[in-house]
Amino acid sequence: MNYVLRTFKLSKSYSGIPAVNNLSMNIKAGEIYGFLGQNGAGKTTTLSMLMGLAKPGSGEIELFGETLSGRNRELYGRIGSIIDYPGFYGNLTACENLDIHKRMMGVQDKQCITKKLELVGLKEATNKKVNKFSLGMKQRLGIARALLHQPELLILDEPTNGLDPMGIKEMRELILSLSREKKVTVLISSHILSEVQQLADTIGIIHRGKLLEEIDYKELQKRNRHYLQLRVSDDRKAAMLLEQGLGIADYRVWEKGVVRIYERLNDASEVNRKMVAAGLEVSEICLKYDSLEDYFIRLTTDNAPDVPENTKPAMGGGRIA
Repeated sequence: MNYVLRTFKLSKSYSGIPAVNNLSMNIKAGEIYGFLGQNGAGKTTTLSMLMGLAKPGSGEIELFGETLSGRNRELYGRIGSIIDYPGFYGNLTACENLDIHKRMMGVQDKQCITKKLELVGLKEATNKKVNKFSLGMKQRLGIARALLHQPELLILDEPTNGLDPMGIKEMRELILSLSREKKVTVLISSHILSEVQQLADTIGIIHRGKLLEEIDYKELQKRNRHYLQLRVSDDRKAAMLLEQGLGIADYRVWEKGVVRIYERLNDASEVNRKMVAAGLEVSEICLKYDSLEDYFIRLTTDNAPDVPENTKPAMGGGRIA
C-alpha cells in the first residue's frame, strides 16, 4: 500500500490536558481522507503538528515514506495547506498576492498563477483587490496559493466554514476535481458530516483527541444497517412493548418519541398494530438506513463514558452494530 502520510501514536497536550492522544492515521496516495470530528475534537491540533506548526509531545509522523525529522523538512515542499483562515494582503490583487507566495516558494513556472486562478474559478478576478473578495472567493484563492508549487498532498482545515450553500457546492466540486483529475491526495478536516460524506474515500473519526475509527467509506456504507423508524407518543412505553410484547431486543430510543428497530424489518404492520392496541399514537413508521451522522453519533456517544446516561441515545438490550 502506497501511503502519502501516516502518524504513529501522535500526542499533544496543552497545560497537561490532552488535545491529541495516541493518534495513528493512514492516508493513501490519491484518496480524499475525511478527518471528521466535533469542534474541539483535536482536528486543527493534529493538522498543525502534521505541518510543523506545533511540536508533537510524542509519536512520529511519516511523510511520503520518510519519518519526519529536523533533517528532512524539505518534505513539506511537497504539501500545500490551508490551516485556519487563509490570510492575504487586502490592498493587493489576487495576482499580486500569489506572486509573493510564488517567489517565497521558488516556483519558476511563469504561468502558474494564471493556471491556478483558472483552476479554482478566479480567472476573471485576477486583477481584483482581495479586500473586495467574498469569503468563498478568499477560500478559493487560498487553495490556488496552496497549489502554486504543484503539491502532492493538499491539507484543508474546515474549507467550507462560513460559506453559503452555493459556495459549499463549488468548494466540493473543486476538491473532487483536484483529486480525480489532478490526482492530488487531499486531507480535509470538517465537522460538517454531510460534506465529508459526499467527498471522502476514507473517513477518520476523532473524538476528544482519540481516533475512534478509520474506515473506507464504501465499507462504512455496508456496515450501516436498515431499520424501522417509529415516531410514537411515549417512547418508554414503546420500548417496553418491543421487549415484552414483541420480543425485540435490537432497538434504540434515538431521541424523544423516536424509536429505531434493527430486526424484524418485515413486521412493520405487526409492530404498528401492537403499538396502537396498547394505546400508543404512531405518527410515523418507515424503513430507513443509517447515515454517516447516525454512525458518528453512535460511535462518539458509545465512547463517552463520562457523559451522563440520560444525555445518550438509549439502547435496547440487544447488539448494536
